[in-house]
Amino acid sequence: AKGQEKEKIGTELESQYSLQDTFDKCASFIQQGEQRRAIFELNKVISDKKVTDSPLAYAYYLRGRAYYERNMDTQALDDFASAERTPHNNSIYPIWRVNYYQGLIYSDRNQWEQAYWELEQAWEDCGHSDKEVESAMLRARRHAYPEQYSDRRPTKTGGNHNGNGEVDWGKVVSDVLIGILREG
Repeated sequence: AKGQEKEKIGTELESQYSLQDTFDKCASFIQQGEQRRAIFELNKVISDKKVTDSPLAYAYYLRGRAYYERNMDTQALDDFASAERTPHNNSIYPIWRVNYYQGLIYSDRNQWEQAYWELEQAWEDCGHSDKEVESAMLRARRHAYPEQYSDRRPTKTGGNHNGNGEVDWGKVVSDVLIGILREG
C-alpha cells in the first residue's frame, strides 16, 4: 500500500477502533441499566453518514437491545429490522442475536409462531451452542404447536404419577439420576 491507499486504510482502522470503543461502552451501559446513555451514544453513530454496513447494523442492534431493556418493544423491533436490512456480515460485529430478542418480544406478546421462527433462526445462527436461545425456542415451539406436545403430558395413571394422581417424587428423582448417569 502506498500514499493515499495507506492513509485510507489507516483512517478505516482508526474509525474501526473508535467504533469498537463506543460499542463496548454502550454494551456496558446496557448491562448497567443505563440504556438512555447507550441510546444517546448510538444515536450519534447511527446518524453519522460515514458509518455504514456492519458497524451501522451493529449500532442498530445495540440500540434495539437498549430499547428492549427499557420495554420499548416497538422501537426495539424497528431497530432490529434496520440491523437486518443493513448490509453486514457477522464476523466483526455479529448481529445474529436480533432474532433472539425479536423472539423474546413476540413471546411476550403471545405471538408464538413468529417467536418460534425468530428463535429457531437465532438457534441456527449460534451454531446450536447457546442454552438460553435453545430454551426460549423450545418454549415458543410448545406454545406455537401445542398439538405436538399434548400427547406427551403424563396421565394420572402413568408417567411420574402414582395411582391416585399425585406426583411420585421418588420416581422423578430416580429418573433424573438415571438420566445424569447416562450422560456422564
